[in-house]
Amino acid sequence: LGALTDLEIINLSFNEITGSIPRSLRQLTKLTRVHFGNNNLTNTIGSDLGLLTDLVDLYLDENYFTGTIPTEIGLLTELESFAVFNNHITGTIPTELSSLTKLRTLYLDNNNITGEIPSDLFTDYTEMIDFRVRANTDLFGTIPITLKYMTKLSTLYLDNCAFSGELPTELGQLTKLTELHLHQNDLSGSLPPELGSLTSLVQLYMDNNRLRDGIPTTLGKLVKLEYLFLYDNELGLKSNNGMSDIPTEFGQLTELKELRMNANRIH
Repeated sequence: LGALTDLEIINLSFNEITGSIPRSLRQLTKLTRVHFGNNNLTNTIGSDLGLLTDLVDLYLDENYFTGTIPTEIGLLTELESFAVFNNHITGTIPTELSSLTKLRTLYLDNNNITGEIPSDLFTDYTEMIDFRVRANTDLFGTIPITLKYMTKLSTLYLDNCAFSGELPTELGQLTKLTELHLHQNDLSGSLPPELGSLTSLVQLYMDNNRLRDGIPTTLGKLVKLEYLFLYDNELGLKSNNGMSDIPTEFGQLTELKELRMNANRIH
């Protein structure tokens, strides 16, 4: 491949390629799109990829890569899509990824990533529309309030990790969200009434946490909701602050296909 120096796009996805990413790829500096997803590639993701500074798409998903995400990926400042989901990636999320200010999609899900999400990761992700780190069971810490800067975000998957603490009220600023998945974590505290500002939501998954207290009546504003999963929490205690066991405002959710609130404290 190293002799194809004018190559701009290479798509070898959905094959049965084995071995490592060829080192000769570093010579193809005109590449804008690399698609190696759905193969049987192994070993680590080489730091040489950081030399391909014109890359817009980098898809390495559905392989058997091990090791960490190279910090050199942060040099790919033209990158709009980066996918390494369904591999065996370990280590933490490099802070260098915060340099990728043109990112629109970032898929790190279904790996063995550990540690916390760097709090400054999202500050410059103003173009992000789809962010997924689901199913990294050793990814912990609180949900960063800096999520609020991703104002174009449509899809957020933080489920099946080990996030704890209370839900940040800043989630209510992500008004273009259509899918919010926070289930299967260790989140606690109340559901913030600010979630009622997410009027584009179609899917809201909050099940299998430790959320408590009443359900905000503001959720009745989410009239596009089709799936609302709140089961396996500690919800249901009535209070006098705009919350109730099952708000009558839920009657406005006429698009609902599934409502799951079992295994709570609803009266």
